[in-house]
Amino acid sequence: MRVDNRKVALIGTGMVGMSYAYAMLNQSACDELVLIDVNRLRAEGEAMDLNHGLAFAPSNMKIYAGDYGDCEDADIVVICAGVAQKDMPKGTILKVQGHHHSIEGLVPELWELKDAGNVAPFYLLNGTTLLEDVKAGQPITKDVVDLSGSLPYKLYNEGLKL
Repeated sequence: MRVDNRKVALIGTGMVGMSYAYAMLNQSACDELVLIDVNRLRAEGEAMDLNHGLAFAPSNMKIYAGDYGDCEDADIVVICAGVAQKDMPKGTILKVQGHHHSIEGLVPELWELKDAGNVAPFYLLNGTTLLEDVKAGQPITKDVVDLSGSLPYKLYNEGLKL
């Protein structure tokens, strides 16, 4: 017997992703929330933090850190992408820095799949090099970064085949 279970998979546990997760918790928007991040320990820590808040929330959702396989039966998969804050010249190497896993010059944004097109998910950008100039306000697309040796990109493509 199938019990109706609303499951959301959230890829990216940076500031935008965790704001989304917090809103999901406070609004009882789902029954199961799985947090996925290239930094598994960060996803686990964020899941623990949200679980501590369950006692004060109008929800009893199951919250845990997972992996891309957890997206298979999700009702919604949320992915964050980065938009340039300033002009970024060709050859810029994008590096994740700091406590909030930010990339200098980029602001994470939440995109609906129908609008995302070729936008590169934010979590794929660490260590990549821009292949062409990107103007302020433009999204970083998969065409303008060198993703050729990126293990997260390889896993991302495998996940698209699920």
